Amino acid sequence: MLNDGRQSQPVRKCLVVDDHAGFRQVIRDFLSGTSVEVIECRDGAEALHAYAEQLPDWILMDVEMPDMDGFTTTRQILRQFREARVVILTQHNSPEYREEARAAGAYAFLSKDDLKQLRTIMNQSLNKPKARKDRPT
Repeated sequence: MLNDGRQSQPVRKCLVVDDHAGFRQVIRDFLSGTSVEVIECRDGAEALHAYAEQLPDWILMDVEMPDMDGFTTTRQILRQFREARVVILTQHNSPEYREEARAAGAYAFLSKDDLKQLRTIMNQSLNKPKARKDRPT
């Protein structure tokens, strides 16, 4: 509770997986001022460990990363944690990438150039259960 009697919003965790530190900072800045704790990972292997340890509400996943791409990482996380919500964020906005994201089980697919939709997606689903059946295609 806040001192004035209002309840504070629960802190949400967001795992940002991108090999570019600059883009991770863009996301951190984008989510600043919200009740979201940002956890950063440089690659898929790091993300697998961090998800199991932190159990974040969201994963924002890049596609092209060294060693393990975002689609493979998404599949591996969802194999263990069916409730995980993965949003693929990429510069490669093609039908093939969209289909691959859907096949991997991603909750959503967004272009890095249009982050406005990210906030909408995150806000709309906060009160929904994390079940995979809720994932849009």
